[in-house]
Amino acid sequence: MTRAVHLLFHGEVWAALRMHPLVLGLGPWCAALVASEILGHLRLGTFATTMQRPFFRRGSYVVFAATLAVWLARFAGLFGGPCPP
Repeated sequence: MTRAVHLLFHGEVWAALRMHPLVLGLGPWCAALVASEILGHLRLGTFATTMQRPFFRRGSYVVFAATLAVWLARFAGLFGGPCPP
Protein backbone atom coordinates (compact mmCIF):
# COMPACT_ATOMS: atom_id res chain seq x y z
CA MET A 1 0.00 0.00 0.00
CA THR A 2 2.84 2.39 0.76
CA ARG A 3 4.28 2.04 -2.71
CA ALA A 4 0.82 2.48 -4.24
CA VAL A 5 0.26 5.71 -2.29
CA HIS A 6 3.71 6.91 -3.35
CA LEU A 7 2.84 6.29 -7.00
CA LEU A 8 -0.51 8.01 -6.52
CA PHE A 9 1.11 11.12 -5.04
CA HIS A 10 3.42 11.25 -8.05
CA GLY A 11 0.45 11.23 -10.42
CA GLU A 12 0.78 7.65 -11.59
CA VAL A 13 -2.80 6.58 -10.95
CA TRP A 14 -2.83 3.47 -13.15
CA ALA A 15 0.45 2.22 -11.72
CA ALA A 16 -0.90 2.79 -8.21
CA LEU A 17 -4.08 0.88 -9.00
CA ARG A 18 -2.04 -1.94 -10.52
CA MET A 19 0.10 -2.05 -7.37
CA HIS A 20 -2.91 -2.08 -5.02
CA PRO A 21 -6.50 -1.84 -6.33
CA LEU A 22 -7.82 -0.40 -3.06
CA VAL A 23 -5.49 2.61 -3.00
CA LEU A 24 -8.27 5.04 -3.97
CA GLY A 25 -10.70 3.73 -1.36
CA LEU A 26 -8.61 3.08 1.72
CA GLY A 27 -7.16 6.58 1.95
CA PRO A 28 -10.50 8.39 2.18
CA TRP A 29 -11.86 5.70 4.52
CA CYS A 30 -8.93 6.08 6.92
CA ALA A 31 -9.20 9.88 6.73
CA ALA A 32 -12.91 9.65 7.59
CA LEU A 33 -12.16 7.43 10.59
CA VAL A 34 -9.48 9.79 11.89
CA ALA A 35 -11.65 12.88 11.34
CA SER A 36 -14.56 11.22 13.13
CA GLU A 37 -12.36 10.30 16.09
CA ILE A 38 -10.98 13.83 16.34
CA LEU A 39 -14.45 15.39 16.15
CA GLY A 40 -15.77 12.87 18.67
CA HIS A 41 -12.96 13.72 21.05
CA LEU A 42 -13.53 17.46 20.69
CA ARG A 43 -17.27 17.05 21.22
CA LEU A 44 -17.34 14.37 23.92
CA GLY A 45 -13.85 14.54 25.42
CA THR A 46 -13.19 10.85 24.86
CA PHE A 47 -11.77 8.61 22.16
CA ALA A 48 -13.05 5.33 20.70
CA THR A 49 -16.50 6.64 19.78
CA THR A 50 -16.27 6.12 16.01
CA MET A 51 -16.56 2.34 16.00
CA GLN A 52 -19.74 2.53 18.04
CA ARG A 53 -21.50 3.98 14.99
CA PRO A 54 -23.00 1.26 12.76
CA PHE A 55 -21.84 2.96 9.53
CA PHE A 56 -18.19 2.91 10.54
CA ARG A 57 -18.35 -0.53 12.14
CA ARG A 58 -19.94 -2.19 9.09
CA GLY A 59 -17.75 -0.23 6.71
CA SER A 60 -14.64 -1.33 8.56
CA TYR A 61 -15.71 -4.96 8.20
CA VAL A 62 -16.09 -4.43 4.45
CA VAL A 63 -12.71 -2.69 4.20
CA PHE A 64 -11.06 -5.48 6.20
CA ALA A 65 -12.61 -8.17 3.99
CA ALA A 66 -11.57 -6.36 0.79
CA THR A 67 -8.03 -5.86 2.07
CA LEU A 68 -7.79 -9.53 3.05
CA ALA A 69 -9.07 -10.56 -0.40
CA VAL A 70 -6.43 -8.42 -2.14
CA TRP A 71 -3.75 -9.79 0.17
CA LEU A 72 -4.72 -13.38 -0.65
CA ALA A 73 -4.92 -12.56 -4.36
CA ARG A 74 -1.38 -11.18 -4.21
CA PHE A 75 -0.17 -14.47 -2.74
CA ALA A 76 -1.80 -16.17 -5.74
CA GLY A 77 0.27 -13.99 -8.07
CA LEU A 78 -2.24 -11.26 -8.91
CA PHE A 79 -1.61 -7.51 -8.58
CA GLY A 80 2.13 -7.93 -8.90
CA GLY A 81 2.37 -10.41 -6.05
CA PRO A 82 3.87 -11.97 -4.14
CA CYS A 83 6.60 -9.42 -4.78
CA PRO A 84 6.11 -6.53 -7.23
CA PRO A 85 8.48 -6.36 -10.19
